[in-house]
Amino acid sequence: MTPTLKISAFKDISAFLLSTLQPQLDINLEIKYVQNADEAHQDLFDNNADMVLMSYDDTLSLSLEDKYPAILALFPIHGGILDLCGEIDLEANKNRVGIDTNTGYARALRSYLSQKLSPEEYQSLDFIKAGATNLRYDKLIDNQIDATLLNPPYSYFEGAQADPGFQLFLGDYQGVVANTNKYLWQDLDKRALLKDFMTSYQAMLQNLEANSQSTIQSLSDYYSISMDIATSIYNRLWMPNGLNINFQFSDSQLQGTESIFSQDTQIFIPSKQYWVLNQDLNSFYLDPNVTDAFNLQPNTDNLGSLTYDISSVSGEIKGETDDGALSQTDALFHNLVGFYGVEDTSGAILDVYDVNNNGQVDDLLNPGDRGYVQTALSQYVNNFFLEAGANGDTSKNTTANQFGEVVLAGGRLYAPFLIANGGDLLTKSGNFDQAIAAFLALNPDNAGANLEDFKTKTVAYFGFGAANPDKSEHLRRLENNTFGFEDLPSIAGVSDYDFNDSVFSFFYRT
Repeated sequence: MTPTLKISAFKDISAFLLSTLQPQLDINLEIKYVQNADEAHQDLFDNNADMVLMSYDDTLSLSLEDKYPAILALFPIHGGILDLCGEIDLEANKNRVGIDTNTGYARALRSYLSQKLSPEEYQSLDFIKAGATNLRYDKLIDNQIDATLLNPPYSYFEGAQADPGFQLFLGDYQGVVANTNKYLWQDLDKRALLKDFMTSYQAMLQNLEANSQSTIQSLSDYYSISMDIATSIYNRLWMPNGLNINFQFSDSQLQGTESIFSQDTQIFIPSKQYWVLNQDLNSFYLDPNVTDAFNLQPNTDNLGSLTYDISSVSGEIKGETDDGALSQTDALFHNLVGFYGVEDTSGAILDVYDVNNNGQVDDLLNPGDRGYVQTALSQYVNNFFLEAGANGDTSKNTTANQFGEVVLAGGRLYAPFLIANGGDLLTKSGNFDQAIAAFLALNPDNAGANLEDFKTKTVAYFGFGAANPDKSEHLRRLENNTFGFEDLPSIAGVSDYDFNDSVFSFFYRT
């Protein structure tokens, strides 16, 4: 039985590419041409498609705005081959601007128009949701809208008068990408099917580029257009921002789209793009919201709880931190951040020192139990620690380069901790082991700070409220895979509850 790959796409140049590819495949393509980006998003959410072709801005929207962690951008389709077509003439009341949805290319269009027009002129525009590319072209020709963004072939069809200024504004920009669900990519059978498609797709693109005359003829036949128009479309497809003939994402194009996205949403873009497939690794960066292989495990009984779950991973994995997140730290105290192993998402640990004196070392201590702090800290991950704060002296903060790679054993769960004012212990000893030992000697019962000593008191805080001396939350998620500790005790008039005193983002690489 011939395997089937379900694809949702827009009826633009992708339609020509997919129809050209289908006869060359040993895979049956079940293609659905969506009416708008919302439908494409839903197909990905509902697993109605194995692959969804949509703008990279939409990929960012799903990952960072909608907090949908499973999206994975497999490979780029094309860059910013977009033209602002039609005419905006406010004096002639031509102010109807067609967009698909508020995401996607609409962000780039709004950014361009807000710069080109005065604030008053921009406010007079009427943005109309007019659907996917082919639908917007029809509405433009039927005079239902006055202007819209189009890409080939529609930007070369009759009535698609292009504004040359938009291309100059756009510069490097990642347009459409092929997306899948990370759970599907982890399915080895489905991954093999997707990779077969990708291999054939790349070979087809190389053949289309190498055989210009036959490709121009195919474009002419497929779209029922003249050879001259087909030639113009062909030439546009192979420009630097045209079709991507390999599977390597361009950093400059990704950053071009990310810059517009971030300006519009005010959402911080991590330097590790954990929603993008890394072809060199044949894997992807994972975050605590991604998969069973590395999963954020919230616990409603413990505010701010966080466990990094790699219990389904065999062997070892490597972790890295992110400078973008680290740079968000803003603390007066000199803090230390580390990881320790836990047995479940509630933060339980093995009572390896038999602190409860029952003669067993394989039973559990829960956050808040006597001996929890000492036992947890004595089992910290010895190659993971971050230094942050230092009375505002950022030069003392750990950088991603200094942090390097951390090797973690699979089959475990890990949770973070912070030692407020612990940096001086590290400075004196020069060794994290000795700093931990010095803390346990200095504050063996992890007594909390008070109004008199909170500026100097050295206290350990965990991601589980019951483990903290003030029984309060000291860890919060700030962004997707970015977490911040609060280093001040939960005392009225003392804590600012800003949770930015030690900010970190930790990535795993399979």
